[in-house]
Amino acid sequence: MLLALVDDAGSAGDEVVDVADARDVLAGIDRECSTQRIASSRALQRIAALPGWKAPYDRLLGQRLPRCV
Repeated sequence: MLLALVDDAGSAGDEVVDVADARDVLAGIDRECSTQRIASSRALQRIAALPGWKAPYDRLLGQRLPRCV
């Protein structure tokens, strides 16, 4: 589901964001999901727009985002 939101790493103006702690980041995502490195701030902004969002954008820096496979 969230894999489509990840941009290519190294895009101009993007920062690599390692998004952890699924319970604090998104609501309603299975706790058994694996983690995915978010490769750009644009991808993170799109994830922040998803329903169930809990944390402000800047709190995600250095954390992990869950993804379901």
